[in-house]
Amino acid sequence: LHEHGEMFTGEVAERLGVHASTASRHLAQLESAQLVRVRRDGKQKFYTLDPDKIRAIAAFLQNKFM
Repeated sequence: LHEHGEMFTGEVAERLGVHASTASRHLAQLESAQLVRVRRDGKQKFYTLDPDKIRAIAAFLQNKFM
């Protein structure tokens, strides 16, 4: 998602070489953790990273381990 921007579940699965159900489960976990933003278009869900959350995690880790 970071490299390719918004993608739907099938695209994520194809790029990772995993089954769509596997990608869907992992994306659901990222959604639950609010690390991705989700946009619905009909039955499709499109995912993008939430850059503010990613930056916050990176800053936390940098402060914690530096």
